[in-house]
Amino acid sequence: MLNMVSALDAGTEGQGTVTTSPESSNIVRENQSLKLRIRQLELALSRPELAKLETASSPVPPPDPQSSDRIMSDFQTQAFGFSVEPTPKIANSTRLRENSVKLILPARRWSERIIDFSLVQLGWVHYAVDDTTFREEHNAFWDSLIEHEEESLTNHGWISVYLGLLTVGVYFMSEEHLHGIQLLYENFSHQTPSTVSSLGKNPYGLARTWYEAALRELDLADYTRNPALSTVQTIAILNLVQKNMGESTREYILHGLAVNVARLIGMDHAGDTSNKERGGMTIWSRPVSIHPGSFTTVMGTPPSPHIEYHKFMARIATIARNNITPAKELSPGALQACFEEVDNVCACFPPAPNDSTHDDPLWNTIQHNLALNCVESWRLALYVAMLPKVLDDSSPSSHTALDPGIITAKQILQRTYTNSNPVYHKFWSVNSAVVSAGIFLALDLICFQRQRSPIQISEQKDLVALSLRMIEQSIAETRHDGILVLRRLTHLYETVRPAYMSRVDRSVLAKIVRLVAFPRLWNSLTNTDAIMRFLFQDVPGGDPGSSFSSPPGSDLYPAQSGLCFSSISQVQSGEFDAWGLSEPMGEEEMVPYFGQVFPSAELINLALMGDLWK
Repeated sequence: MLNMVSALDAGTEGQGTVTTSPESSNIVRENQSLKLRIRQLELALSRPELAKLETASSPVPPPDPQSSDRIMSDFQTQAFGFSVEPTPKIANSTRLRENSVKLILPARRWSERIIDFSLVQLGWVHYAVDDTTFREEHNAFWDSLIEHEEESLTNHGWISVYLGLLTVGVYFMSEEHLHGIQLLYENFSHQTPSTVSSLGKNPYGLARTWYEAALRELDLADYTRNPALSTVQTIAILNLVQKNMGESTREYILHGLAVNVARLIGMDHAGDTSNKERGGMTIWSRPVSIHPGSFTTVMGTPPSPHIEYHKFMARIATIARNNITPAKELSPGALQACFEEVDNVCACFPPAPNDSTHDDPLWNTIQHNLALNCVESWRLALYVAMLPKVLDDSSPSSHTALDPGIITAKQILQRTYTNSNPVYHKFWSVNSAVVSAGIFLALDLICFQRQRSPIQISEQKDLVALSLRMIEQSIAETRHDGILVLRRLTHLYETVRPAYMSRVDRSVLAKIVRLVAFPRLWNSLTNTDAIMRFLFQDVPGGDPGSSFSSPPGSDLYPAQSGLCFSSISQVQSGEFDAWGLSEPMGEEEMVPYFGQVFPSAELINLALMGDLWK
């Protein structure tokens, strides 16, 4: 938006003589209006207590200097310096921490290798540092460290950025490229320091060590009291791996802090900056505050092709932001409108880079595939939101409305399976998309297996198994919960008897998702009959006394299982009251918010769309 305003400035000010044609007058008028609105919003959002919004029309007369409102306003805008000096740090404690940082650093040649990988292969993702500048700072840091100048370890803000780059670099590098890696302490000691992770020198172990060290350096830099660019840079870099490490809550908190720090130091303000700095500002810009309808002038110059991906991702983000609504509030018409918006965006999706040419950077293919994953994951989320509505439809062909969702899930799995780039597979969004695809296919099998042909059923089962294998191969710490959910759903669609397939309705679907989401509930139902009773005992035609009977001579509930039908009732009415499982489920109630269930549920949040089904 700011670039558009700059372009308008250039278009109007660069002419020697300004014509008075109606079109140019409209451009000038719109330009002035937008610039005024931008100034107002920047002031109001960055420092609300100092904001004095201008009003183009009907200006308000100044208040009486003696009025109480004016006195309070003046009082609030004064910088009285009401602050408490921080407690002086103990020199010995600080020195010990600095020495501990030195112990966990890699040897210089390995540091150069990891930093080079991090800047070249991942710099386009976080866009946090200038490549050339940081390399110079890195060399200066090591030169001073070799000369035993301990002052180099006191710049905690810069060291946090450095450790952040080491973290993401070593996480995304392959083990082959890290074979034989040496840490600095190994040059003079054979004893592993306590600050090095017990996970060892594998990529994940080193990433965890440097990740925690980067956060400690931020703390030493007093980042909550001293707003600094290094804080924003460090958090932007660490965001690449925080979800993979199961730190979604920490990421959420730190990201909000980084946005506020960026505002305090003026990163979100327009100004005379270089293209690189302006590009970096877009990462931390505020949500859209000016409606697209405000831009009414059609420009004759086509936009640069270099920003097509940015435009695409911005449009997808706008769709997602405008439709963050519980599924019970999304009418069929609203869902259809969402699908149409996604289709319109996909119609202008940038073409895939040509791998046979070397004109584009190597990461363009990764960027292209990640963007596709983004839009297809959102499309899949809409189909997940459709599931209860399709179950409510009694027409024989209602399930065909989900066929495009199955195609989307196949495309996600095929793209991931055929992509041989190891860097691509380590992005959290890739794992999330794979889990999304597997869970959707499994839920479709459970709900509509009777309507699918044997060939379709076999193919979908193979795809679910493929998604499970791919997640098992991931190094993301959060993969475990995704694996558990996929395994439980696989067990269910292999377990649910054909006679009961037609009885899967909205309430049964809610129970299924609750069952796979609550580990204690799942573990308490120790055999197939117990699971069937839990799911179908309240469904019309699901009489516990007859419908679930086992073949003659078999023990329906073996004593060793420790579970009988009465205990199932106790489970539903008593043991899990704290989780709200005993509450009756109305027509509008769907599934719980999975972040309350799993310690690392961020991997399956998108897949099961807990926010949409809540």
